[in-house]
Amino acid sequence: MIYCTNIVVILPIGLFKMFQLAKNKKSSVIIVRESDGTGGCICCSGGMGEFAKKDHSYGKIRKIAEECGRLHREITDRFGDEEVEIIQIEPRAYFYLMPKVLKDVLKFKPSILSTIRTIFLWYPVPAVIVNGKPVGLGRIPTINEVLKELEHSKANPVN
Repeated sequence: MIYCTNIVVILPIGLFKMFQLAKNKKSSVIIVRESDGTGGCICCSGGMGEFAKKDHSYGKIRKIAEECGRLHREITDRFGDEEVEIIQIEPRAYFYLMPKVLKDVLKFKPSILSTIRTIFLWYPVPAVIVNGKPVGLGRIPTINEVLKELEHSKANPVN
């Protein structure tokens, strides 16, 4: 009974907030990458701990995390926190990610195929989603690729 009440109350509020956020003119960059499993941000802290270093995939995870951190810092240095909202998330947090992706799809209205693939995250990880459109699938894109898509979105406003 409690769960039904929560769904009936929280779902409409969440949908209302999603549509309100879709009216916001702030651009969005969502960086989707696998987590290192340590609970901390390795792109800034410098490591995953001794236990994680024994894992054979440590080097690959570390390299991707550093690239994500670099991209995040470059976007923040270029635009600040006021113009672009940047989110780093792992694909397992799909229920947190879904409203953010839907907000971008409603706000920037990419093509229908791109919309479907983005909503269901049918992309190789890591992936970067800029204003509802994928950029750099299976790799972290350069800052120039992200800037190109951000400029394209600003040059072609939807509303």
